[in-house]
Amino acid sequence: MMDEQRGRKMNEVERYIIRADHEWAFIYVDEKTGVFAAYSSFGTYAYCWAHIGTSTLKEFLSELDFDYFMGKTRGLELKQFDFHATIKGMKEFICDQRRQEALDKDEARDAWYDIEAIENRISVDLFVDDVYASKPICEAYGNDFEDVIRNRPDPQCVGFWRAIWPEFLKRIAAPAEAVA
Repeated sequence: MMDEQRGRKMNEVERYIIRADHEWAFIYVDEKTGVFAAYSSFGTYAYCWAHIGTSTLKEFLSELDFDYFMGKTRGLELKQFDFHATIKGMKEFICDQRRQEALDKDEARDAWYDIEAIENRISVDLFVDDVYASKPICEAYGNDFEDVIRNRPDPQCVGFWRAIWPEFLKRIAAPAEAVA
């Protein structure tokens, strides 16, 4: 395809229209530049893989796993704070500390009550503020909160990977004449 105004050859970009049940995606693959872009019912995913070695972009994409693909195309949006798993983990930690006798009965109870008081916070910021403000929780953890927060994959990313991605992989594995 020629860019008439600039007099140079433009890249051929392949477009895939994916439909999976009630979900959809428009996916664009540019083998020359390494650009992948998807606009879908699960959000937007895009990245440029400029140096992938000797494989084609489609071959490269077909080998990716969830975490790598989402980390590149969504970055920080890949994970979300999981209140329930965090609270569960904190309560398990308190019980474990009590069993190991690292906390006495009163210390464990005070930390437990403070955890229950903050378990219905509506934002991660308020939750974290309350954790740091709780003397019993801070003492139970020895002010080391590295493993407290639990995250889960963003449901939009999971939906894209489960519904759209397999259909896309089928399409790119199909012979070129079968691609619409």
